[in-house]
Amino acid sequence: MKTSTKIFSGSTTLLTVITLASPMVALAATPSAVGNTSNDTLTTTTQATFGAGYLTIDGATKYNFTPTGAAAITSTAMSLKTDPTKDSVTLGTLGTTGSFNDNVDVNGSPVTITAMTAPLAAPTADGVQVTDNRGSNAGWSLYAYSTDLYNGSYDLKGSTISLATGSDTNLAPVAPASVTGGTLLTGTGAGVSTTDSTPTTYALNPAVKVATAPAGSTLAAGTFSGTGTNALAFGSVTLNVPAGIAQVGTYTGKIVWDLTTAP
Repeated sequence: MKTSTKIFSGSTTLLTVITLASPMVALAATPSAVGNTSNDTLTTTTQATFGAGYLTIDGATKYNFTPTGAAAITSTAMSLKTDPTKDSVTLGTLGTTGSFNDNVDVNGSPVTITAMTAPLAAPTADGVQVTDNRGSNAGWSLYAYSTDLYNGSYDLKGSTISLATGSDTNLAPVAPASVTGGTLLTGTGAGVSTTDSTPTTYALNPAVKVATAPAGSTLAAGTFSGTGTNALAFGSVTLNVPAGIAQVGTYTGKIVWDLTTAP
Protein backbone atom coordinates (compact mmCIF):
# COMPACT_ATOMS: atom_id res chain seq x y z
CA MET A 1 0.00 0.00 0.00
CA LYS A 2 2.84 2.38 0.78
CA THR A 3 4.34 1.81 -2.61
CA SER A 4 1.07 2.63 -4.28
CA THR A 5 0.68 5.80 -2.23
CA LYS A 6 4.12 7.09 -3.26
CA ILE A 7 3.46 6.55 -6.94
CA PHE A 8 0.18 8.42 -6.74
CA SER A 9 1.81 11.22 -4.77
CA GLY A 10 4.50 11.58 -7.38
CA SER A 11 1.96 11.86 -10.14
CA THR A 12 0.16 14.57 -8.25
CA THR A 13 3.34 16.58 -7.97
CA LEU A 14 3.89 16.44 -11.74
CA LEU A 15 0.36 17.60 -12.37
CA THR A 16 0.94 20.49 -10.01
CA VAL A 17 4.00 21.62 -12.02
CA ILE A 18 2.11 21.53 -15.30
CA THR A 19 -0.74 23.54 -13.83
CA LEU A 20 1.64 26.25 -12.59
CA ALA A 21 3.31 26.55 -16.02
CA SER A 22 0.20 28.00 -17.66
CA PRO A 23 0.19 31.43 -15.94
CA MET A 24 3.93 31.76 -16.54
CA VAL A 25 3.39 31.61 -20.31
CA ALA A 26 0.60 34.15 -20.07
CA LEU A 27 2.80 36.56 -18.15
CA ALA A 28 5.55 36.33 -20.80
CA ALA A 29 3.12 37.65 -23.46
CA THR A 30 2.36 40.81 -21.51
CA PRO A 31 3.63 43.97 -23.37
CA SER A 32 6.82 45.49 -22.07
CA ALA A 33 7.05 48.95 -20.59
CA VAL A 34 7.83 50.55 -23.96
CA GLY A 35 5.09 48.62 -25.73
CA ASN A 36 5.14 46.50 -28.87
CA THR A 37 2.09 47.91 -30.67
CA SER A 38 4.12 49.75 -33.42
CA ASN A 39 6.50 48.30 -36.05
CA ASP A 40 10.17 49.12 -36.31
CA THR A 41 10.68 50.25 -39.97
CA LEU A 42 13.70 50.95 -42.15
CA THR A 43 13.52 52.77 -45.50
CA THR A 44 16.14 52.20 -48.21
CA THR A 45 16.58 53.87 -51.60
CA THR A 46 17.12 52.49 -55.09
CA GLN A 47 19.06 54.12 -57.90
CA ALA A 48 19.48 53.87 -61.67
CA THR A 49 21.72 56.16 -63.72
CA PHE A 50 21.15 56.74 -67.44
CA GLY A 51 23.52 58.30 -69.94
CA ALA A 52 22.39 60.27 -72.98
CA GLY A 53 21.65 58.25 -76.12
CA TYR A 54 21.73 59.48 -79.71
CA LEU A 55 19.67 61.80 -81.88
CA THR A 56 19.75 60.18 -85.31
CA ILE A 57 18.25 60.06 -88.75
CA ASP A 58 17.82 56.30 -89.05
CA GLY A 59 17.13 56.53 -92.76
CA ALA A 60 15.16 58.26 -95.49
CA THR A 61 13.42 57.34 -98.71
CA LYS A 62 15.21 57.74 -102.02
CA TYR A 63 12.41 58.99 -104.24
CA ASN A 64 11.87 57.83 -107.80
CA PHE A 65 9.43 59.86 -109.91
CA THR A 66 9.77 57.73 -113.04
CA PRO A 67 6.64 55.79 -113.97
CA THR A 68 6.88 52.51 -115.86
CA GLY A 69 9.15 53.19 -118.81
CA ALA A 70 9.43 56.98 -118.69
CA ALA A 71 7.31 60.07 -118.21
CA ALA A 72 6.21 61.31 -121.63
CA ILE A 73 6.79 65.01 -122.12
CA THR A 74 3.56 66.97 -122.47
CA SER A 75 2.72 70.50 -123.61
CA THR A 76 1.28 71.32 -120.20
CA ALA A 77 2.71 71.40 -116.71
CA MET A 78 3.53 67.96 -115.33
CA SER A 79 3.03 66.55 -111.84
CA LEU A 80 4.71 63.25 -111.10
CA LYS A 81 4.19 61.41 -107.83
CA THR A 82 6.76 58.98 -106.49
CA ASP A 83 6.47 55.33 -107.41
CA PRO A 84 6.67 53.44 -104.07
CA THR A 85 7.59 50.25 -105.89
CA LYS A 86 10.75 51.97 -107.15
CA ASP A 87 11.56 53.92 -104.00
CA SER A 88 14.34 52.65 -101.79
CA VAL A 89 15.83 53.51 -98.42
CA THR A 90 19.15 55.11 -97.56
CA LEU A 91 20.19 54.24 -94.01
CA GLY A 92 21.82 56.74 -91.71
CA THR A 93 25.13 55.85 -90.14
CA LEU A 94 25.90 58.38 -87.43
CA GLY A 95 24.18 60.14 -84.59
CA THR A 96 24.82 62.78 -81.99
CA THR A 97 24.27 63.19 -78.29
CA GLY A 98 23.29 66.78 -78.86
CA SER A 99 26.15 68.82 -80.29
CA PHE A 100 26.19 68.10 -84.02
CA ASN A 101 23.80 67.77 -86.91
CA ASP A 102 23.21 64.37 -88.48
CA ASN A 103 22.85 64.63 -92.26
CA VAL A 104 21.71 62.01 -94.74
CA ASP A 105 21.93 62.47 -98.51
CA VAL A 106 19.21 60.20 -99.87
CA ASN A 107 20.50 60.20 -103.44
CA GLY A 108 24.09 59.34 -102.73
CA SER A 109 26.39 58.28 -99.93
CA PRO A 110 25.40 59.39 -96.42
CA VAL A 111 27.02 62.63 -95.31
CA THR A 112 29.35 61.49 -92.57
CA ILE A 113 30.36 63.06 -89.30
CA THR A 114 33.31 61.47 -87.56
CA ALA A 115 32.95 59.79 -84.15
CA MET A 116 29.77 58.89 -82.28
CA THR A 117 28.63 55.76 -84.07
CA ALA A 118 25.55 53.86 -82.93
CA PRO A 119 23.47 50.93 -84.21
CA LEU A 120 20.37 52.18 -86.02
CA ALA A 121 17.05 50.59 -86.76
CA ALA A 122 15.69 50.18 -90.28
CA PRO A 123 13.13 52.88 -91.20
CA THR A 124 9.50 51.87 -91.03
CA ALA A 125 7.90 54.60 -93.15
CA ASP A 126 8.10 55.94 -96.70
CA GLY A 127 9.59 59.21 -95.55
CA VAL A 128 12.17 59.86 -92.85
CA GLN A 129 12.75 58.01 -89.60
CA VAL A 130 14.17 59.94 -86.64
CA THR A 131 15.17 58.53 -83.25
CA ASP A 132 15.74 60.72 -80.20
CA ASN A 133 17.31 58.84 -77.31
CA ARG A 134 19.05 61.82 -75.72
CA GLY A 135 16.75 61.68 -72.70
CA SER A 136 16.51 65.47 -72.54
CA ASN A 137 13.12 66.05 -74.21
CA ALA A 138 14.75 69.15 -75.71
CA GLY A 139 12.99 68.76 -79.06
CA TRP A 140 14.41 68.78 -82.58
CA SER A 141 13.71 69.99 -86.11
CA LEU A 142 14.14 68.28 -89.46
CA TYR A 143 15.13 70.37 -92.50
CA ALA A 144 15.45 69.38 -96.14
CA TYR A 145 17.98 70.89 -98.54
CA SER A 146 17.47 70.02 -102.19
CA THR A 147 19.67 70.50 -105.22
CA ASP A 148 18.53 71.17 -108.76
CA LEU A 149 17.60 68.19 -110.94
CA TYR A 150 20.05 67.83 -113.81
CA ASN A 151 20.36 65.41 -116.71
CA GLY A 152 23.98 66.11 -117.61
CA SER A 153 23.10 68.84 -120.07
CA TYR A 154 19.93 70.54 -118.88
CA ASP A 155 18.68 71.84 -115.58
CA LEU A 156 15.01 71.15 -114.87
CA LYS A 157 14.36 74.88 -114.40
CA GLY A 158 11.39 75.99 -112.40
CA SER A 159 10.71 72.52 -111.00
CA THR A 160 9.87 71.83 -107.36
CA ILE A 161 9.21 68.85 -105.12
CA SER A 162 6.12 69.16 -102.92
CA LEU A 163 6.15 67.33 -99.59
CA ALA A 164 2.55 67.31 -98.38
CA THR A 165 1.68 67.60 -94.71
CA GLY A 166 1.89 64.17 -93.16
CA SER A 167 1.96 62.37 -89.86
CA ASP A 168 4.34 60.88 -87.32
CA THR A 169 3.93 57.38 -85.96
CA ASN A 170 5.81 57.49 -82.69
CA LEU A 171 6.90 54.02 -81.67
CA ALA A 172 7.37 54.85 -77.96
CA PRO A 173 4.58 56.04 -77.96
CA VAL A 174 4.73 59.65 -76.76
CA ALA A 175 3.64 62.98 -78.23
CA PRO A 176 4.41 62.82 -81.98
CA ALA A 177 6.34 65.33 -84.02
CA SER A 178 4.52 67.66 -86.41
CA VAL A 179 5.16 66.76 -90.07
CA THR A 180 4.48 70.00 -91.91
CA GLY A 181 6.14 69.22 -95.24
CA GLY A 182 7.10 72.01 -97.64
CA THR A 183 8.24 72.85 -101.16
CA LEU A 184 11.79 72.03 -102.21
CA LEU A 185 13.40 74.00 -105.04
CA THR A 186 14.86 71.71 -107.69
CA GLY A 187 15.12 74.07 -110.66
CA THR A 188 16.73 77.34 -109.66
CA GLY A 189 19.02 77.25 -112.70
CA ALA A 190 22.15 77.83 -110.67
CA GLY A 191 24.72 75.94 -108.69
CA VAL A 192 25.52 72.95 -110.90
CA SER A 193 29.12 72.59 -112.05
CA THR A 194 29.86 70.11 -114.83
CA THR A 195 32.83 68.39 -116.35
CA ASP A 196 32.33 66.47 -119.60
CA SER A 197 28.55 66.80 -119.22
CA THR A 198 28.69 65.08 -115.81
CA PRO A 199 27.52 66.97 -112.72
CA THR A 200 30.35 67.26 -110.23
CA THR A 201 28.96 69.72 -107.72
CA TYR A 202 25.38 70.12 -106.60
CA ALA A 203 24.79 73.32 -104.67
CA LEU A 204 22.17 73.05 -101.96
CA ASN A 205 19.14 75.26 -102.34
CA PRO A 206 17.57 76.98 -99.30
CA ALA A 207 16.50 74.76 -96.43
CA VAL A 208 12.87 73.96 -95.70
CA LYS A 209 11.73 72.86 -92.24
CA VAL A 210 9.58 69.77 -92.77
CA ALA A 211 9.05 68.39 -89.25
CA THR A 212 9.35 69.62 -85.66
CA ALA A 213 9.23 68.04 -82.22
CA PRO A 214 8.77 70.88 -79.71
CA ALA A 215 10.52 70.79 -76.37
CA GLY A 216 8.33 69.57 -73.53
CA SER A 217 8.37 69.18 -69.78
CA THR A 218 10.20 66.12 -68.51
CA LEU A 219 8.27 66.28 -65.24
CA ALA A 220 4.75 65.55 -66.44
CA ALA A 221 3.89 62.15 -67.87
CA GLY A 222 2.78 62.17 -71.49
CA THR A 223 4.43 65.45 -72.46
CA PHE A 224 7.57 64.01 -74.00
CA SER A 225 7.69 65.15 -77.60
CA GLY A 226 9.33 63.28 -80.45
CA THR A 227 11.39 61.06 -78.17
CA GLY A 228 11.99 57.45 -79.08
CA THR A 229 11.61 56.44 -82.72
CA ASN A 230 9.49 58.53 -85.09
CA ALA A 231 8.33 57.34 -88.51
CA LEU A 232 7.73 60.60 -90.39
CA ALA A 233 5.55 60.07 -93.45
CA PHE A 234 4.57 62.83 -95.88
CA GLY A 235 1.04 62.85 -97.22
CA SER A 236 2.44 62.71 -100.75
CA VAL A 237 5.63 63.58 -102.61
CA THR A 238 5.20 65.21 -106.02
CA LEU A 239 7.63 66.52 -108.64
CA ASN A 240 6.17 69.60 -110.35
CA VAL A 241 7.57 70.51 -113.80
CA PRO A 242 6.51 73.64 -115.72
CA ALA A 243 5.41 73.32 -119.35
CA GLY A 244 8.10 73.56 -122.00
CA ILE A 245 10.99 72.82 -119.63
CA ALA A 246 11.60 69.07 -119.68
CA GLN A 247 14.17 67.67 -122.08
CA VAL A 248 14.69 63.99 -122.84
CA GLY A 249 16.90 62.26 -120.31
CA THR A 250 17.15 61.12 -116.70
CA TYR A 251 17.38 63.93 -114.17
CA THR A 252 19.05 63.39 -110.83
CA GLY A 253 19.57 65.50 -107.78
CA LYS A 254 19.98 65.28 -104.03
CA ILE A 255 18.04 65.92 -100.86
CA VAL A 256 20.03 66.41 -97.69
CA TRP A 257 17.96 65.86 -94.57
CA ASP A 258 19.36 67.96 -91.72
CA LEU A 259 18.35 67.05 -88.18
CA THR A 260 19.03 69.85 -85.70
CA THR A 261 19.16 69.59 -81.96
CA ALA A 262 16.65 72.34 -81.23
CA PRO A 263 13.00 72.78 -82.21
